[in-house]
Parts: sequence; structure tokens; C-alpha cells
Amino acid sequence: MNSDTEAAEEHLELARTQLERVQAAWEPPDWLDLSVYGFYCLENAVMAAALHTGISLQKSHPSKATAASQLAASAGLPDVSNLLRQLNEHQNEWIETYAIPSISGRLSFRDRSC
Repeated sequence: MNSDTEAAEEHLELARTQLERVQAAWEPPDWLDLSVYGFYCLENAVMAAALHTGISLQKSHPSKATAASQLAASAGLPDVSNLLRQLNEHQNEWIETYAIPSISGRLSFRDRSC
């Protein structure tokens, strides 16, 4: 098995695990888990499909959105590129609003019920 195939399988497994987190957060809705794990699930599914089909990409949000657009054009998959861009923008806004840098440089978050 080549490294792209192995990496595609790893991303697909991550997407499955993240989808399970989304499904567990459905009832009652845990909006933070639904949005975060839904976003990551979608990104990992795009990564898996891109690697599987030979589309080269970097581990950056813009690269994943571009790959999603290429997958739509070349493989007939739904174009989720705009959704990925929007979810990334919302995630960045959320982090700017709720993240508090700690002394160690890591981010911690204010009460998420805000």
C-alpha cells in the first residue's frame, strides 16, 4: 500500500470517528460538538477523497476547499468548497471571541454557554 492510500484511509477513519461524535451530539444538541466535529469530519472526508483520487493538497483550510472544488469537477462529488470556507470563517470568529491565551501559549476557552 502506498503512502497516499494509507493517508487516505487514516483521514477516512478520522472522518468516521468525527461523524460518530456529531451523531452523539445530536440529541440533545451540543452545538459546539456539532459544529466542530461536523467541520472536521467534512475536512477529513475531503482529504481522504483527494488523496484517493490523486489530487495534491496541503494541510490548510484553503487547500482543502480547493480540493473539494476539484473533486466536484473531476469526480462528480457535491461541491462543499464554499461550505468549508464558511465553516472555517465561523470557527476563526468563534476562536477570536472565546479563546483566551494562557501563560503556556495554549488556548483555553471561556464558558461555551455564552
